[in-house]
Amino acid sequence: MSARRVGVACWWLLVALQPLWHAIAPSGSVVARVVVTAAFLAPMAWPSWMLWGHRANALFWSALVSLFYFCHGVMEAWASPPVRAFALTEVALCLGLVGAVGVDGWQRRKQARQAAERSVS
Repeated sequence: MSARRVGVACWWLLVALQPLWHAIAPSGSVVARVVVTAAFLAPMAWPSWMLWGHRANALFWSALVSLFYFCHGVMEAWASPPVRAFALTEVALCLGLVGAVGVDGWQRRKQARQAAERSVS
């Protein structure tokens, strides 16, 4: 599986995790859960739209947005034991996404170098 596919899969799993996490959250009314879920999904709208449209730099923007979710996951894992599994899942997905973007960029640069070397020869 390519790094790009891993990154896209991590992103969509991260998007799917948000409503699941906030629907099962141990406290708050239904209205509060809906508002919190919407607030957590709002920053994901732009990168999701870009990924859906197969934009070239969509995965980069997804990884950039996921850094906020990484910070949130670390904070929740540290501060709130009842949601630690969700938080660590969020952290793992963010790390997978950022790692996949790094590997994808490295592979693309390597391919470009090889193509340039072939064209010179």
